[in-house]
Amino acid sequence: MFLLLLTTRTGAGIGQLSLLGFDGPFQRRTLFEQALLHLVREANRARYCQNPDCPAPYFFAARRSQKYCSDICALPAQREFKGRWWVEHGNRWREQRPKARTTRVQKKRGG
Repeated sequence: MFLLLLTTRTGAGIGQLSLLGFDGPFQRRTLFEQALLHLVREANRARYCQNPDCPAPYFFAARRSQKYCSDICALPAQREFKGRWWVEHGNRWREQRPKARTTRVQKKRGG
């Protein structure tokens, strides 16, 4: 087991890496280090998609309340929510809705 402590400092664009007692600046970051730094900086936005059928469930949320990685993954939950809403409130909503006026188009004779 090893311990990795990762801190970043914004001076001159050089980060600090602390790994088992090694402290020192590093200029070039590998792709893995860049990904790890991004995860540390944006940890409060890291989420797991709540759609059980999501092919890539790990994502960074754009909003605090975001539960799904995309609109496609949110669609089944939205349909379920809307279906429950219509069962509970649909009849009252239809009664309160004004009736649409139907207009008849008269056919011209002989024409």
